[in-house]
Amino acid sequence: MDSKKDIKIKGTLSLTDYSDLNKIYMRNIFKRMVAIVFISFLVMYGILFYKRYGVTFVVIASLLGSVFVYIAIYIATSIKTKRSFKKNSSNKFNYIYTINKNGIHVQSESGGRQYYWKDVTDSLKYNNLYIFYVSRSQSILIPERFFKDPTEHDTFKNFLFANFENPQID
Repeated sequence: MDSKKDIKIKGTLSLTDYSDLNKIYMRNIFKRMVAIVFISFLVMYGILFYKRYGVTFVVIASLLGSVFVYIAIYIATSIKTKRSFKKNSSNKFNYIYTINKNGIHVQSESGGRQYYWKDVTDSLKYNNLYIFYVSRSQSILIPERFFKDPTEHDTFKNFLFANFENPQID
């Protein structure tokens, strides 16, 4: 490893970081869920109420039912995120990230792991949080506040542009 090209940053992930990840997750669910739930309510309410109340009622009731389901899922996942964050003792660890041309090495008190750039399936920036998806259920979170020096941040962005076709970082 070329020490001139390595970036070493550290910090502790916060509940806000995990909540931002939850918001991304909910946004993805919402895209899939809206059509399925709306059509389900539309069919169900259409069968039950079409003759009595008409099309307008069926559409509005379906829309309201879909919104209610989405809000219930959002509240449930928010509560679950807070509970799991408080229960998981590893969230209190100080993480050290070493970022270089090979990938991202994440080190904590419980151990370390190397993630190669080729293993990262997607990357994006949400608010002040960089999210790297390694699999469907695993992601690497790097808050902007971990970068103490603007040159570290610029070098990090250069790694992203070198390893991703169109990184969503702005």
